[in-house]
Amino acid sequence: MILFLHLQLPTKILLLSTIFISHTLWLVDGYVILDQSKCPLGWRAAADQCVRLELAAHTHDGAMEECAIQGAELVNIVKSSQIDQTLLVDLNDIVHEAEQNGLAEKVWLVGGLQDALADPQLAYDLWLTTNRIMEKRSVERKVLALERRVGNDELEITSVPADGRHFYICGLLPLTRRRLLYEETFLPKGVPTFLEEPSASYSYINRPDGHFITIPCRAEGIPQPTIKWFQSGVEQVNLDTNNSSFVISGGSLLIPVGKTIDNDVMTFHCTATNELGTIRSSSTIIRPAFIEPFSHNRLDAYPLSARGAGSKLECQAPPHHPSKLQFL
Repeated sequence: MILFLHLQLPTKILLLSTIFISHTLWLVDGYVILDQSKCPLGWRAAADQCVRLELAAHTHDGAMEECAIQGAELVNIVKSSQIDQTLLVDLNDIVHEAEQNGLAEKVWLVGGLQDALADPQLAYDLWLTTNRIMEKRSVERKVLALERRVGNDELEITSVPADGRHFYICGLLPLTRRRLLYEETFLPKGVPTFLEEPSASYSYINRPDGHFITIPCRAEGIPQPTIKWFQSGVEQVNLDTNNSSFVISGGSLLIPVGKTIDNDVMTFHCTATNELGTIRSSSTIIRPAFIEPFSHNRLDAYPLSARGAGSKLECQAPPHHPSKLQFL
């Protein structure tokens, strides 16, 4: 979609403004031509929407409030009185990408329930397939969510209690999307832009000293941006203290993984700053790969199957991230 915005600017001011306008905006006879097929920085395209995975657990109402702060809503999976299958496919790919990087969340809050209730047939279909989400006699209020069930590669529409805390997916409102795209076109040349950002999550296994988790963060700009790292959302990673064990190399943060590391979940994000501004990456979660310790007791013998059929050796691994494990 192309959006035309008329600029009521004097000719001299208009010409001066074009010096700093990026390639995504054109001026024709005083009109701004804005390409709305793109998503603003920090948002991913899914069908005709711009979405973002939010890696902080909230109730349904809390998630709606957090999305609203960003000029968004819980991503609406209903379009033209039908489930938007194209959107579901794209959301599945985005969530799967996060899972490949170690994110183990299986349930994501989404929106569209009110639109579904407005269509009797769609409401009935959801009533059959989502644990009777429309059950009026139910004391417990339920809301829509997407769930990755065991043994299924596709996200399925389900229902969860409204007061349950889950990760969620925000979708930009059209007006916010246009505003952000419009503002980005006036960013001066040379502002920081990310070349590589941290993945959604990383998992570690305690190893001998000298091993590190490497979290990438690279940016470009004129002048070259300075990379800084922050822990827990606000606390800057300080490399100058005597007890600091973090290392920054080429913008990447190296986190030591030794036998003494605490088995805690940590969050980090990076910023890139030059004289033209600062950009912030998405937060990444660092957590232990194994949720529980290995069992001290091992099977010392395994039954041998019939000749040529082989034997099954149980790995006996405790719960871990990511959920899939290859036994060698």
